[in-house]
Amino acid sequence: MIMMACTESVDVSSREHSFEGGGVYRTTIHLPGSPAVELQCVQGVGGSYSHTSRSTYYDIDLDTSNIRDESVYAPADGIAFVHMHNSHMNFGKHVNIDLGDGTYVVIAHMSKIVVSDNAEVATGQLLGLEGCTGSCTGDHIHVGLHRGNAAQPAQYGESVPVRYHVADNTEPRGHKPLDVEETVCGLRAFGDNQNGQFYTSALDVTLFHPNGTLVKTSNNARVYLIDNGQLRHIANERTFHSYGYSFMDVAIISDEERSCYPEGPVLDLVGMVDAVTDDNDQIWLLVGPRQRSDRYRIRVRNEAFEQVLESWGVNVGLQGPRQVRSNARELAQWPVRSGTARFRDGSLVREQDRSDVYLISDSVALPIANWQTYLRLGFYDRQVLMVGNGELAQVQRAAGNCLVGSNCLDGYNISVCGNDLRLDLRHESDTSGDLQVAGFRENENEEHNGEKEEQEGDGESEEEVVAGTTLDESEDEEREIEAGVTPLCNGQDACLHDNDGDDKAEFLLMRNHQWLNPDLHDEFAVVYGNGGCFNNRFEPGDVFYPRDGYYWIDFTVFDRPCSSELTLISVVGTDGEDPRPSMDNWYWWQNAPFCSQGSMLCNLMNNGVPWEEWLVSVAWHPDQGLLPNGNGFTRNTQLH
Repeated sequence: MIMMACTESVDVSSREHSFEGGGVYRTTIHLPGSPAVELQCVQGVGGSYSHTSRSTYYDIDLDTSNIRDESVYAPADGIAFVHMHNSHMNFGKHVNIDLGDGTYVVIAHMSKIVVSDNAEVATGQLLGLEGCTGSCTGDHIHVGLHRGNAAQPAQYGESVPVRYHVADNTEPRGHKPLDVEETVCGLRAFGDNQNGQFYTSALDVTLFHPNGTLVKTSNNARVYLIDNGQLRHIANERTFHSYGYSFMDVAIISDEERSCYPEGPVLDLVGMVDAVTDDNDQIWLLVGPRQRSDRYRIRVRNEAFEQVLESWGVNVGLQGPRQVRSNARELAQWPVRSGTARFRDGSLVREQDRSDVYLISDSVALPIANWQTYLRLGFYDRQVLMVGNGELAQVQRAAGNCLVGSNCLDGYNISVCGNDLRLDLRHESDTSGDLQVAGFRENENEEHNGEKEEQEGDGESEEEVVAGTTLDESEDEEREIEAGVTPLCNGQDACLHDNDGDDKAEFLLMRNHQWLNPDLHDEFAVVYGNGGCFNNRFEPGDVFYPRDGYYWIDFTVFDRPCSSELTLISVVGTDGEDPRPSMDNWYWWQNAPFCSQGSMLCNLMNNGVPWEEWLVSVAWHPDQGLLPNGNGFTRNTQLH
């Protein structure tokens, strides 16, 4: 039940600490506990049990359960110095967080520490578990601000006054700054006048990781894959490695976050990932051993192919993937899946000249809003795949954008238990090659494997396996794109596109260079529509990044008939700020030249402001596909 802190024999030399400008400067930090847990202060400033020394005087002790070890979180940003030596004495196992101004926060008597020595930590990041190491009589959290060298054990520092941002549970005033001398602490059982009050931390702690992330808790050896919002226990190390996973990519999460996910089916089927190059120089990603019916192969683009394969756990080295013949039986035994391989879910990617780091989840590149969020996700030691400028969009095609709050991993999103951010990621219809478990889902239908199972092993030629699309034709198309000749839309600025060959259009393509500002080429764009399919609001699924020279607007996400009059706007406003709902700083995709040529995709609307807008107009029906819904050639003089 109860604790007591370490004892230090050095006398208190001063209890008043004047800082900058002659005034009293107080650093404000958080309590290092979960905001969901009430913490009783059982020893405070000058506590007679063990807070009478120079290194403990202004520190406080917060009681925790003796039955279970509770999570401890970083109460401030800084550099962590981990102290494990002589953990049976003084502060025991403890972390000093250097604040960079000659002071540090000490969190002591921990049973387990999960951050590395000299690693940067962010406020709210998991540090480990509380306990009773060192000089103590029960589990608790010891916290305080010290002046001194954080690289030395805390007993060599000087405890100084601090302010905590807390909620006093005896007052209805919510969280507020509280000087440490104002905390009410004590235990009558130890001779104090009163029992201490209960306080609640104001920390935002991490309670969410996206699909595709590998995680484990600090007090259990089980490794889980977050898949479809569930925790799937990976049965054993053999299974883990068979999917190309690395233990370096496993993030440690708190028990609180673990309780936010329901248990999913155990992942106990052995997998396999490999890569080969055929004699047409086409690279293939092979997923699944021969004996599994859900195995497949998928083309790998030339752009960033090494990093794509590495994200799947395939390291091809300097020689590249091993060579096989295009009609080899070995290759034909893996049915073809349409599309091209993307970065695997759970991988981290950034481009050379940009600092943005993206986490791949549900086939979408999720931007991580800032460094603090990155640290709170437990990614400090994670490998980030570096690709060339523009290659992320070419490979991944769908990405979020923090400027408009679309599919952005920020401090808020990762603090929501049971966050359904994953539900916003379903606007890409072609997710082939990027399923959560290296492409395996036990309940997948056979047709998703790209070919019927009866085609296995009959030795047909590659042209037959690819169902009418030969490698030579595919390569010619890629050469045309690389040479600047765009075969899509017959060179038009917009068109309806049939992507799967069923004679029904699913995509509206709009060329990426039609902006008022040419500097916006290849930037993100947002669909703006007059109701129907789109609703005049920024929605997570309405943000697109161009590929092959066009924005690909996917209508298969709509399961009911709808129509839409729409255009695109840049996520960068004319003043460099976010686009405003008043439309006074929007960069529009310029429909006018295209529409004035008489396209059936155009509709001219009067929006009640002193200028006109050209809109593309389409109708969508799940059974019929996309159809033009414009009014042909319309002159500006027709506006009234």
